[in-house]
Amino acid sequence: MKNPTASFSVAAIAVLCASSAWAGDSSETRAVPVRFADLDTASAAGAEALYNRIENAAQSVCHEIRPGRNVGLIAPYAHCVREAIAGAISRVDLPAVSAYARARGVLPAGNVVVASK
Repeated sequence: MKNPTASFSVAAIAVLCASSAWAGDSSETRAVPVRFADLDTASAAGAEALYNRIENAAQSVCHEIRPGRNVGLIAPYAHCVREAIAGAISRVDLPAVSAYARARGVLPAGNVVVASK
């Protein structure tokens, strides 16, 4: 099932999640567009591909706090990436992608509600 409208939703979600997950200045927001109109998000392969795109975008959004040699940034970076992924997947609300994320421990077993600011 291809859904060109949904690609805009993921890009907007990256902005919202980054602002709440950002370890430094929460007034700064960042966005990385994630397009998936080319994917069949109902299939296992499509769900995995979209998850990987969202994960890459989350890592890019959180890049300024990537730990490198600073051990103190490991937890904030992991939190930033995890929150951005979870928020994007929860808002997109595609069953196969949510199941894929749950299997990787990114989403809890139950439903996730992401509050808007």
